[in-house]
Amino acid sequence: MTPRKKRVVFLWPKKFYKPKELLEVLSMSEKELLQNAMLCGALYRVNGKKLINLETMREFVNKVGNLVGDIGGKYCQVKDAAAYLGLNEDQAMQIASDAGALFKVRNLLLVDKAGLMKFVEQFKYKVNLIDIEETEENAKIERRLKHYV
Repeated sequence: MTPRKKRVVFLWPKKFYKPKELLEVLSMSEKELLQNAMLCGALYRVNGKKLINLETMREFVNKVGNLVGDIGGKYCQVKDAAAYLGLNEDQAMQIASDAGALFKVRNLLLVDKAGLMKFVEQFKYKVNLIDIEETEENAKIERRLKHYV
């Protein structure tokens, strides 16, 4: 009798998943899943099939959350912060950096909204709006009174 050859099989947890497989694990729609995977760099195309790296995706979702689906979320992109502040992207990035609210996740720059707003509110000042018509009317009344007195 000849001895049988033994095969060694290594089992690792699966690293790449199809988007439909991850929909059961993560609570988001397929469109949000693909957009988040694209943002964090976890989306791969192999022979025309889409695959998502689960480790990268989990790390991103744990740090940032569902960036695409969370409208009132904790983080936003630099272009959104620039639009909110009425500045260009470079200026918004500089302000966010000064505030300590600028983070980089892979190749994506994110701004912590709460930190940015706290920093910007330090420089706000109150403006009293003056009703011009009322001021002009008061000036006319004063001129008339001066004329009669």
